[in-house]
Amino acid sequence: MPLIDASQTYQMTNPGAHIDATEVSAVHPNLLDNWYFVGGGSQLGDGVFPINQRGLTSYTTMGNSIDRWMLFGGSVVLASDGITVTSSPDFGQIFEPSRLPVGTYTASVLTAAGVLGSLTFTTTGSQFFAGGAMGNTGVTLNFIDLWAADKSLFSLQCAGVKIAAAKLEKGSVSTLANDVPPNFTEELMKCQHYLVVRNFKQYDVVGNGYAASATIGGFAFYLSSPLKNDGNITMTYTSLPSVYGHGAGSNLSSMSIASIQGNIVRFYMSFTGMTTNTAVCVMATADMTITISAEL
Repeated sequence: MPLIDASQTYQMTNPGAHIDATEVSAVHPNLLDNWYFVGGGSQLGDGVFPINQRGLTSYTTMGNSIDRWMLFGGSVVLASDGITVTSSPDFGQIFEPSRLPVGTYTASVLTAAGVLGSLTFTTTGSQFFAGGAMGNTGVTLNFIDLWAADKSLFSLQCAGVKIAAAKLEKGSVSTLANDVPPNFTEELMKCQHYLVVRNFKQYDVVGNGYAASATIGGFAFYLSSPLKNDGNITMTYTSLPSVYGHGAGSNLSSMSIASIQGNIVRFYMSFTGMTTNTAVCVMATADMTITISAEL
C-alpha cells in the first residue's frame, strides 16, 4: 500500500528534494473530503475509514452514499481494503467552487492492488470537461464541472475497480503516494459540516428543553462541529421521543427543526398534557436515529 507511515521520509519529484511524510498533506492538501477508503466504514467504530454515517455497507440507489460521495448510477460496496464502485455514469463529490479557483490540478486514485494513476488538467473558471484515463488503474476522471457560482462536481467512472484512496490537489504532480491516512476526527468533522446522524438507545436523553404551553415547546442538542446552514436543511427520524417534566410525561406528536446556529440545533415539538413554563427532558422511548442533512 503506497500510503505511508508518518515517520517515514520519501523523495519527491525533484532529485535531492526530500520531505517528511508529515509535511506532505500541509504542502499538497487534498481538496476532497473522506478520501481514504480502507477499513470497512465508520459504522464499525471510531477510527475506521471511510466515514460512513449512514451505516450501510453497500449503496445501490442514485444519491448520497458514504459521506460526501454521491452515486449517479451503479453501486458502491465497502470492504476492509477499499470500496468497489460500479458506476455508470459517475461516482462523485460535490463541493463549493471556492475550493477550485482557476489553475492547474491533478486528480489521483490508488487501487486496492496498489496501482497509482493520475491526470492533470487546468480549470478555466467556467463549465469545462476534463476526461481521461488515470494511468492503468481502470478509473477515468470523467469531469470537473463548475455550475456557475454555485457548486462544483468531481466525478469518476470506476468500472468495478476497488479503490483505496483518491486525491484532488493543486499543481501538476500527484503526491497521493506520499500521503499518510488522514486524521479520523478531523475528517469526521469535515463530513459533519454536511451531515449529522445521531443514534440514541432507549432511555437516552435526546435533549433538554422547555414547555411553552401544555401542547408545544422546544429543545436543543449540540453538534460536535457547526453544520452548513444555507437553507438547504432536511431532517428525518426513525421514531419520535417522549418528553418529561414537572411530574408529567407525553409522547411527542411532531418534531421539526426550528433553527441551527453554529453547533446548536433547536427543535419545535408538540405533545399533550405538559405543565406550562417548565423545564423538560426529551428522552428516547425506543432506539432511534435523527438524521440532519445539509448536503450539496
